[in-house]
Amino acid sequence: RAVWITAGNPVAMLPESATVDRALRTREFVCVVDSWPTDSTRAATLVLPTTTLLEADDLVGAYGHHWVGAARPVVPPPSGVKSDLQILQELSSRVGLDGVLDGSARDWKERILHKDAGFTLAQIESDGPQRSALSAKVLFADRKFSTKTGRVNLITSAPARSQVSAEFPLYLMALATEKSQSSQWSKGQPPGPALVTVHPDAARGIPDGGLARLESAIGSLPIQVRHDPRQRRDVALLAKGGHLRENRNANLLSRARATDLGGGGALYDEPVRIAP
Repeated sequence: RAVWITAGNPVAMLPESATVDRALRTREFVCVVDSWPTDSTRAATLVLPTTTLLEADDLVGAYGHHWVGAARPVVPPPSGVKSDLQILQELSSRVGLDGVLDGSARDWKERILHKDAGFTLAQIESDGPQRSALSAKVLFADRKFSTKTGRVNLITSAPARSQVSAEFPLYLMALATEKSQSSQWSKGQPPGPALVTVHPDAARGIPDGGLARLESAIGSLPIQVRHDPRQRRDVALLAKGGHLRENRNANLLSRARATDLGGGGALYDEPVRIAP
């Protein structure tokens, strides 16, 4: 009946964006906690503004590495804007959970920091980011593996994947760009339709800089075609994180399927085509 969304923009970043958007709009109540208007806030019943990194008092976890840092506010938040912690603390007092989330941001940083991490919050604050002692510097340095044989098991075959066809001859490759962090764009999205890069032989006769549509089995986007002879002839490249409301969202084209391993979305397995 109700959906609470924080630290994410599922309409833009999950497969089948149009389906996600419709699903949220069928719920009785949708609350989105965010600092900016997004595709998900457009589907919300209530939007609660929260602090940005410049206003946050928090720990900064790792993504692809083992270092932990601290975020400290350099400017005060605008009037009426609360941190995620403050929002949850005020909510808890309204749903019979008084006291469960009590404590300042610093109190919670000390609670969250693992006692075996090898450093303290004070060290992070005085010396900068610290590497967690819980993560080995060299994986499997002892040559011990939790397999039946005690040895490394190498993959000798890959699961079958979706295949391109004459109807949809290109794999959709919506890749990260330095201009954005997922669906958050530092200077807003570029004007005009999404730019799709293909090998000239894969452009279906559309000239470099020409306008077309990128189509899959479930959707289509208006695009501008860019030729690049360095690319494979079976891929179409565009930036991930485009906004649904601006017709730039690659996930509008991707069917909601799970990966064979890991349980993520199979975002790089969708066949598409360029059409005039």
